[in-house]
Amino acid sequence: MFAQGAEEETKKVPVTLLTGFLGAGKTTFLKYVLTEHHGKRIAVIQNEFGAETGADTAALIFGEDGDPSLAYVELPNGCVCCSVRGDLVLALENLMTQKNKFDYIFIETTGLADPGPLAATFWVDEELESDLYLDGIVTVVDALNFERHLDEKKEAGVINEAQRQAAFADIVILNKRDLVTEEKLNHLESRVRAHNAVARIIKAERSRVDLEQLLGIRAFDAQRVLEIDPLLVTDCTDDSHDHDADHSCHHAHQHLRHDQSVETFLVKAQGSLDLDEFNAWLGGMLWDEERSEDIFRMKGILAVEGHEAKHALQAVHNQFEVQETKAQWGSDEPRECRLVFIGRNMNEEELTAGFSALVKQ
Repeated sequence: MFAQGAEEETKKVPVTLLTGFLGAGKTTFLKYVLTEHHGKRIAVIQNEFGAETGADTAALIFGEDGDPSLAYVELPNGCVCCSVRGDLVLALENLMTQKNKFDYIFIETTGLADPGPLAATFWVDEELESDLYLDGIVTVVDALNFERHLDEKKEAGVINEAQRQAAFADIVILNKRDLVTEEKLNHLESRVRAHNAVARIIKAERSRVDLEQLLGIRAFDAQRVLEIDPLLVTDCTDDSHDHDADHSCHHAHQHLRHDQSVETFLVKAQGSLDLDEFNAWLGGMLWDEERSEDIFRMKGILAVEGHEAKHALQAVHNQFEVQETKAQWGSDEPRECRLVFIGRNMNEEELTAGFSALVKQ
């Protein structure tokens, strides 16, 4: 039912499904892929959890010369594995009307996505089956923070996204190896193996890997996915599924659901900020152990005093970095700072007031 010959697949466009928990380094990996010299024209579909900042877009679509450099499609707010899965199908169908412009597709999921239902898309949708094949599922693992999410206790019926992402992977990029000891790295590899005995594990810094190990590998095995979750095929091939009708496929999540305690909010303020003051405020907040445990992820686009370049913030728990991007503030574009928080038990009023106070008109 699921087997495809190599000759048949070469006529189709390969798709890599890129997963990994919040802040693991998925977008950094994509930026690396898009700037490496591998001779492939790559289209990207990106899904965000929570409010959109534009920070990842700025980091991705501008090359070294500052010019847009790829076919980029952004899915609407919502989790691509359930609430906007139909939009993914439509986005792929639309891309395939321009398939002469690219020869590879990367789908970057939100950090809270379950890869199983997404993988099922490629064997239950007849229109996609004729044009695409799933080349592999690549999961990026944050070596510094992986275990805290892997070991998180969930209530009955709630998925542990970190476990599912590790289990479904064909390739695991054990990222941020420079932030942990070799002993810790080996321990993490054994933890991944406990959830997935067959995936290839590649250790990396800043998501840089040998792309020959990732592109055109035909690693996806539908039978193995069904061994992990047999309900995927019965739920997602249900006759009631119609992505054109409601743009959703939540059947496969009836037996497992997302952790509803994870929330997100966006703060926006017109004006610019002093980078030293911002770093001091951010460090003081994230280096508080209790607060950094609850703030899983922060990302933002910042207008910095004295700089025409847009700055991007990336933060994971107590680690953060602000980098200048190639994108510039336009002469008629209002300077604005935008910051997204993702986590649980967050004091939205306090965080909003603290950030807004730093931004000056």
